Amino acid sequence: MKTVNAFLKISTVLLVALLAACGQTGQVKNSEPKAKAQGVLALPENVPYRSVAPFQISTHDTLDFYIRWAGVIQEYRYLPEKNQTCIRVYGHEDSAAGQSLVSTIERRNEFWACLPGKYDKNDLKIDNYVRLVGKVVGFMHNRPLVQVEKILVMDRGGPAHSDGGLLYRAPRRVE
Repeated sequence: MKTVNAFLKISTVLLVALLAACGQTGQVKNSEPKAKAQGVLALPENVPYRSVAPFQISTHDTLDFYIRWAGVIQEYRYLPEKNQTCIRVYGHEDSAAGQSLVSTIERRNEFWACLPGKYDKNDLKIDNYVRLVGKVVGFMHNRPLVQVEKILVMDRGGPAHSDGGLLYRAPRRVE
């Protein structure tokens, strides 16, 4: 009888664990260590986060999750009716260590990123490299749309730190 009871207890524990694993949504709460590399943005804590490239998101996906992406600006738009600056980026997923998780920047990884307010067009000019953290909130021109919470920009051929690292900075907001 003890063997049967032990078997039932173990089976129950395994069944509960299996059911819990099946209930995962593909989103995880951010529990990564703070970003330490220069120019890397840490994600907000305890938010739904997805490790996903822009091309992997479809219009059928559930949105409202956070991402960390980087890429090269292709277009700048100020939308005065919304008081928003939007940039179109050929991008990729960006790791916590500041390394690209995709070996090349491709058009299929195109996305839109919007910031509240008006930003200096010279800071967000075509071919500048950006790193950003934000929430995927919808689609713009059939591409993922990110509401930016944090952004850093690097001028191509711009200044570098004395250690040879690239210099990232926040873009300037204009009135």
